[in-house]
Amino acid sequence: VIIFSLFTSLLRWSQLAAAPSKDVERLLELFRSGVLVPPKSFQHPSLQSGLPASYDLLDLCHAMMSLYGLTPAGATDDHRHLQQRILSAAGISSPTDIDRVVFLIIDGFGMASVQRYLPASSFVRSHVLTQLRSLFPSTTTSVITMFDTGVPAAAHGLLGWDIFTTATSPPSTVTCFRCPGEVFEKIRPPLGAVPPFIGAINSSQAEVWVHNPHVLTPPRQWATQGVPADHLRGVPAKDLETVLRDVLLVASEQAQGSRPRRAPKQIHFVYSDEVDSALHKHGALSPEALLLTQKVDILLASFMRSLQGIPRSGRTLLVATADHGHVHITPFVHAAATPATLDLFRGVMKAGENRFVFFRVAPEASAAFAAAFRKAFGSHFLLLTVEEVDQLRLLGRERLSAWSRDHLGTHLAIAIGQAEVFVPLRAGEHGGLSPDEMHVPLIVASASGPGA
Repeated sequence: VIIFSLFTSLLRWSQLAAAPSKDVERLLELFRSGVLVPPKSFQHPSLQSGLPASYDLLDLCHAMMSLYGLTPAGATDDHRHLQQRILSAAGISSPTDIDRVVFLIIDGFGMASVQRYLPASSFVRSHVLTQLRSLFPSTTTSVITMFDTGVPAAAHGLLGWDIFTTATSPPSTVTCFRCPGEVFEKIRPPLGAVPPFIGAINSSQAEVWVHNPHVLTPPRQWATQGVPADHLRGVPAKDLETVLRDVLLVASEQAQGSRPRRAPKQIHFVYSDEVDSALHKHGALSPEALLLTQKVDILLASFMRSLQGIPRSGRTLLVATADHGHVHITPFVHAAATPATLDLFRGVMKAGENRFVFFRVAPEASAAFAAAFRKAFGSHFLLLTVEEVDQLRLLGRERLSAWSRDHLGTHLAIAIGQAEVFVPLRAGEHGGLSPDEMHVPLIVASASGPGA
């Protein structure tokens, strides 16, 4: 088995090395120089030994599951190391000492904003355990679906809000499909025996609370994961203060005995897109970005102080992170299609988002399309084939599933620098591999109420 594995790896790299595209070579150089950040799953023999050691959001997902005695499928030892670092930073000797975990995802709250706008003495900066790498593509769809399923985009295939799907009739017709909300249920990838993240934790006899149930998975799916209807709070994600207040309300009611507890251990899943929405509109270097970053810092500090003031509320562990950061887009680097380049996309189907775009091109038109795209957009984008994406393991440690490959198309364009393409053109964007998009904070804190 080992010999066969080595043989297949050598064969894969020999195929890529035999005729590497110029854009693969450019990607490697951008990784070496630090202009772009390789996903942790990335594989290439010329760079493997030079990559910095770090954790990514998939490690965090698996570490959270292991807090409840679960062994995630496909996990590495890194998630165990990360779990121990989280407990140590919180001053907790064992997962059994935790009464409540609050797992908070602050959409768009990248490490660059934390470092740019907060002093070292701030609550957030002083509680950043480490910097995590996001996944590629660094989109809410890709990352939140990973937290829902426990597997990266290479397996789940939901890369962005717009994807290719063959779910229409006739099956051979490929369309670009907009998939927010419950549409995920209709195109849910066939993941086999992989248990959903929250469903697996719920099965471990922990009491699960989901404060924004529409974000992680369609509402009709919650019954199949065993989460009681009254634990689906339905709090709007736009206002972080309201979301955190709802967690405090549940903790207070249970401490007072007015709300029963179904299990001794709790986990609260919390999500807010307040930061992401503002940064899309105003940009990561705007006054609004500064004010919102400071607001997050104040709210998290106040939240932990409030927990300390609830008698008999027990020991709470806060684990907060982001799905991605933001890159600031300046007007002169918009790579919008001009009349001269519109012919390039005639007959070519495109999907994805503004910082990564995937195309479905007929085989006989592939070479001409690649040449024309690089001429029009080469200073702002790299263009890889789906085979190169698969060989480089950009979407996960394993090969692309048949589902993911079908939804990816034939080519993938990745932004360089501050560029975005197509519409809508926004002041802040994400989805690419720049440090501002890929680096997110891991914030860890703990609190105990009086009489705990």
